[in-house]
Amino acid sequence: MVYLEPGACLLWALLLLTLPLPWLLSALLAGLIHELCHLTAVQLWGGSVNRICVGFAGTRIDTDIPAEAGRLLAILAGPLGSLLLCLLFPWQPRLAVCGFVQGIYNLLPIPSLDGGRLLRFYLDRRTFGTADSGLRQAQKKNSLQTKGIRSTIEKPMKMR
Repeated sequence: MVYLEPGACLLWALLLLTLPLPWLLSALLAGLIHELCHLTAVQLWGGSVNRICVGFAGTRIDTDIPAEAGRLLAILAGPLGSLLLCLLFPWQPRLAVCGFVQGIYNLLPIPSLDGGRLLRFYLDRRTFGTADSGLRQAQKKNSLQTKGIRSTIEKPMKMR
């Protein structure tokens, strides 16, 4: 399911007012290629896409990927696809520049960007021995504890 937040419309309206149309279209195409690279990697590794949300801060893709290697490659696929657009520089210089800027920007270690996800993947693997984050592990543990409490509450109490 694809969700379009109002912030995305605001962002594109602002960009439409400030950027020349050829640059705006190149940026949009570079962004589309970036996200399609993520989605392709998820599909190739047998994962599923639960939700795609386009907002002011960018696009968020919620996925389930069974293999750790698949998660790592899905994170790297977007920036790699963006940087590969640089090969088109002789024929499409605007698209190449937009892809380069987007690829480098997305590799910054900021939590909402691909670089932040890559850093979190590395730290989780180093800390917990798996790419399954400590927060996710705690949520699973809480979920199991909650189910145990719920099943205890739902059982009828025996009268003495």
